[in-house]
Amino acid sequence: MTDQSLAQYPLSVDELFYYGQINTDNEPIDTKQEVGPFTELLGESPFIAGKAANISALVSNLQINAPHGLFFAIPQRSVLLYAPIDPEDISRQILQMADYMRFAVMEEFGNNNGFAISRDIFYCLPTGEFGPITQGDNPQLHELFSNPKIDFETFMGLVEKYLYLPESFVQRFLAK
Repeated sequence: MTDQSLAQYPLSVDELFYYGQINTDNEPIDTKQEVGPFTELLGESPFIAGKAANISALVSNLQINAPHGLFFAIPQRSVLLYAPIDPEDISRQILQMADYMRFAVMEEFGNNNGFAISRDIFYCLPTGEFGPITQGDNPQLHELFSNPKIDFETFMGLVEKYLYLPESFVQRFLAK
């Protein structure tokens, strides 16, 4: 919407966003399945990824048990991936998600580039803290997202560049 078209509506931008989010929250999820380290939500709707804007409602509506928070990814508009944070094995969990994301991204971005949204993995804590733990737009990551046959050492070096762990996240889960 443009500023000019907004002026034609009797509702404010905040009210329009509110009703838009309600409609997005109500979009049907057609498939819920386990894929790699994630649970995948799929739908015919192009707004499934938009459910991430109200992730707390998604957790509540699907009764997701995530007492330590949730990782999620939105590789394309009809897909939302999530995994409850496992603080007992978080390093392994992050590596598995990064490995899965690179293959999911290669496939989804290659087959449906017009539907692609993000190469990033995000976190949402019960405190409401929210943000990315990766930097999928880093230009040095081309090989990570384009070469399915990279060796382990190269993979680990690229994952290190892919990760962007906020200090509060590191303190909460990785500082021991």
